[in-house]
Amino acid sequence: MNILIADQSTTVCRMVRNTLQPAGIMDLFEVTSGSQAVQLATANGISVIITGADLEDMSGLELTRILRETHGHEHTQVVLFSSKGTPEDVLEAVNAGVNFYVIMPFDHALLVQKVKRAIARAQKLEARARKHTPSPGKGYKRRQVL
Repeated sequence: MNILIADQSTTVCRMVRNTLQPAGIMDLFEVTSGSQAVQLATANGISVIITGADLEDMSGLELTRILRETHGHEHTQVVLFSSKGTPEDVLEAVNAGVNFYVIMPFDHALLVQKVKRAIARAQKLEARARKHTPSPGKGYKRRQVL
């Protein structure tokens, strides 16, 4: 499962990577801009995006809104980390389509827990989508000749 880390700071991206890899979370990509995130998510089948509130060219909320409008990413799991933690900030993130919200400075165990929950949810949604996608030839009923 491909996971994308997006933040304007390469140091923060590296810190998130170094938090997740010891927990067995691999296949991580890193970008610093929202446009790179959208491009990479579309090209590489990203299932989970971990994003900071600020990217080089847009906010994490704008990135989430763009993903929600992009075919194939309506259910991509988004974990947003931010230094803002008021109920209004969290509500705005939820309304934008964020699935998990982590307040910075984040506890490493909490971040790992939220990302693992996002991965499990992405796997469940992908399995459900595969189950409901008709395979070629399915739906065709053979008529019996009497």
